[in-house]
Amino acid sequence: MTEDLMQEDDVGSQISSLQGRIKLLMLLLLLALGAAAGAGGYAFTSVQALTSEVGEVKEVVAKRSAGTEKVLPGVSGHGHSVGTIHPLGNFVVNLLDPGNVRYVNCRIEVEVEDADIVQEITSRDALFKDAIISLLGNQTYEDLLGVEGKSRLREELLVRFNRMLPQGQIARVYITEFVVQ
Repeated sequence: MTEDLMQEDDVGSQISSLQGRIKLLMLLLLLALGAAAGAGGYAFTSVQALTSEVGEVKEVVAKRSAGTEKVLPGVSGHGHSVGTIHPLGNFVVNLLDPGNVRYVNCRIEVEVEDADIVQEITSRDALFKDAIISLLGNQTYEDLLGVEGKSRLREELLVRFNRMLPQGQIARVYITEFVVQ
């Protein structure tokens, strides 16, 4: 009789041991599924972001081909002729990211139609630099991400710069260096 009880105890302990192992395997399986779902989600969002950037590049190329992108009079979108390029300088500006100490280090240049406009820009150098610093200082890291973020930055700078000029216009704004840390 005691032998039967001992065998029942052995069977009971084996069953509880198997139940513990099954629980551990289920937990590991759930962790593996969670990791796979996270990796899949990351891959999906990465592909979506890349697809979006490719679409934006295709749109810019299509606009240039159709001639609807803003260019200087007499300047084709294919780069045959370029106006005067004037550097505005290098800028290191803290970004508007609460809790994170991030900054952007960039170089901005503008394309103008003739040298008279360059003289106007040079005489208003402080205003142009202030506009750049003010705009960059009110951006977050997310605002500047990707092709779209830099494109918005160029467009906003172009609008601000042209408002500062009494005559003539800036045709394009170029970001020739750009690092965010």
